[in-house]
Amino acid sequence: MKTYVRSYSLPAQIAVAIQRVATHMNVSQSALVAELIGESVLQMEQMFRNTPVDPSPEDVRRLRGESIALVQERVAEAVRNLESVEQ
Repeated sequence: MKTYVRSYSLPAQIAVAIQRVATHMNVSQSALVAELIGESVLQMEQMFRNTPVDPSPEDVRRLRGESIALVQERVAEAVRNLESVEQ
């Protein structure tokens, strides 16, 4: 599988937690992040594919609500997972 190098800014608490969890699990930080966000990004991509090319204001509101809910759900799940590993 082809990989790309990217640079992202993260809040310090999350960056430190990623480092700790990756070390604890004996995996790279990149592998951990890819696993944590991979499915979510693919689900969001699917939502965008299902949005009309010229979306109505209602379509935009629906998509925004769905994407916000998905991101919040995944972030909460990731935080729970990180907290359970750190304990």
